[in-house]
Amino acid sequence: MLKSMRLRHHLTQEQLANLLSMPVSTYRGYESGRRAVPVKTLAMLADLYGTTITYLAGLTDCPEPLPISPRYIPPGRNALPSGRDGGADGEAGPG
Repeated sequence: MLKSMRLRHHLTQEQLANLLSMPVSTYRGYESGRRAVPVKTLAMLADLYGTTITYLAGLTDCPEPLPISPRYIPPGRNALPSGRDGGADGEAGPG
């Protein structure tokens, strides 16, 4: 998965290792499966590629982030922090 995402984004291993501030040999180990990818690195890659950690880990076939299910939001809480509702004014939506 890591190699296909890297190639899809037209990056070399060297470029990606540089973006992640790590030695190329470390990144190559992740891509080849010889090294486990730390969660923090997976999070950085998911952010870079606009996908999710679960997709990069091969746990889902859906590369797009899924919306937050209302059942995981505590009563009385807004699903999105202030300014993250997509509004242009930075104000949170009705809560």
